[in-house]
Amino acid sequence: MTRRAGDDFDPCGPAPVAVAGRAVAGGQRLASGYAVTDRGTRALMGVVEIRGRAAGEVRIVPATADRWDDVVRLAGDRGFTSGCWCMWWRLTSKEFATGSGEERRAALASLVADGTEPGLLAYGGDTPIGWVAAASRAAYPRLNRSPKLRPVDDQPVWAITCFYIDRHHRRKGVGEQLLRAAIAHARDRGATIVEGYPIDTAERAPASADLYTGTLGIFTRAGFHEVERRGGRPIVRHRPD
Repeated sequence: MTRRAGDDFDPCGPAPVAVAGRAVAGGQRLASGYAVTDRGTRALMGVVEIRGRAAGEVRIVPATADRWDDVVRLAGDRGFTSGCWCMWWRLTSKEFATGSGEERRAALASLVADGTEPGLLAYGGDTPIGWVAAASRAAYPRLNRSPKLRPVDDQPVWAITCFYIDRHHRRKGVGEQLLRAAIAHARDRGATIVEGYPIDTAERAPASADLYTGTLGIFTRAGFHEVERRGGRPIVRHRPD
């Protein structure tokens, strides 16, 4: 199969799953929760553990106050990218332009401290290796102002807006695992529609830094369907089981 540029943004097909420390195949229901399957993701007490072919065991959990140091450790001196601290979609253009990286770090720290859980952390062992941001679309005002990403309709949706994978763990399936965990996280908090804004690499071959919203390929493999496209930018949706 021929892959287009960017299609291998953390590719990982269906893999065995470790839930509550046990390997589980086929997504059967457990006495205390659900396994993660290739057709969807079920969270178990807020924890999703997936054993990828190349990534080894990956544990995915919400970014809570006790894990803030791990958020900082993963984000590094660059604050994920260019001092963003995953606040790009949460701030207006003016707020972002006039604020500093330290102010954006403090804003994200406040969200984590007050229990908002603005994202999920992926761990390889005790090391944070990945991040995905997910929240009600209402938490991301910049989306509403975007000509390409403005609302499709008035249905309440959760939005998956950003991925960040440590450079030593890219192209190992971590991004796709984070996406499936984010679906479960949204569903368990009442979401009936989950939305994404990926890059279609068939339209262009962007730099890696431009793939922070994910690629169309990983969303499609996770069960998302395109519902709108403006200026070459897809909006995709998934209805969690």
